[in-house]
Amino acid sequence: MSGSHCDLGACITKVASWRTEEERTGLQFYAEHAQTFLADEIYETAADRSWVSYEPVGVVLAVMPWNFPLWQVFRFAAPALMAGNAALLKHSPNTTGAALACQDILTAAGLPDAETALLGRIIRSIPERVGATVILVDHDMSLVQACCDWTAVLDFGRLLASGPTAEVLRDRNVMRAYLGTEEVAS
Repeated sequence: MSGSHCDLGACITKVASWRTEEERTGLQFYAEHAQTFLADEIYETAADRSWVSYEPVGVVLAVMPWNFPLWQVFRFAAPALMAGNAALLKHSPNTTGAALACQDILTAAGLPDAETALLGRIIRSIPERVGATVILVDHDMSLVQACCDWTAVLDFGRLLASGPTAEVLRDRNVMRAYLGTEEVAS
């Protein structure tokens, strides 16, 4: 998450139109210490070689509260991504805008779109692998399109549309409600 991409602190300023020193300092800390945190730890034992190695665990889930939505997310996401994991966020329903801003910030910082595609493939494989039905509640339409053959869209508990995902996402009422350009008439 470096090189030609902006650093996360600068991206917070650019995308969210504000920056706090807490986010910048926290993110800088993980960026500066990533190699140290993830380095193998060698131990002297009777064995030929003994060590602890830090490896990615896969997808890490965070269920976030409403307070400090950017700081909470980056305090979780920075070390998870630094360690090579995918990070999945279940944001508070009253911080959807902040969750979408976090996604924009991570994309601007260099997180590849391939991560969303990979997560979509993992979610799509769940029914076949374990025989479970997946209910996905998300505002990331690229993820919804990657995962879902069938979609239902609710507006404050009222069903706006349901059916094949591509059709539902083209529905005029869904676009108005989702994009927030105007309220959908009752």
